[in-house]
Amino acid sequence: MWAVHSLSCERCKDGQNPIDALPLLFERIEDDESVRVRRMATAMVAYGRPDRRAISVFKTLLGRETDRKIRLHASLGLKRCREAGLVDGN
Repeated sequence: MWAVHSLSCERCKDGQNPIDALPLLFERIEDDESVRVRRMATAMVAYGRPDRRAISVFKTLLGRETDRKIRLHASLGLKRCREAGLVDGN
């Protein structure tokens, strides 16, 4: 869980993240057995810089996920993408 945070948190770094962590985070969201890791990965995507690639991940999570915290992060992430003009209001 903390490895996911360390890899992706831009606030914890002195500058911009030197790697594109989103594909790695999407993999953890989809495949990790630990709900704590999936929660952290979803939160890192949701609270990071809004990215068009995350929209389908958030929508998929909202359609199938039962964990309340993951759904909360996905909902917030989708809202942030909308506010950034990356997705329409639907």
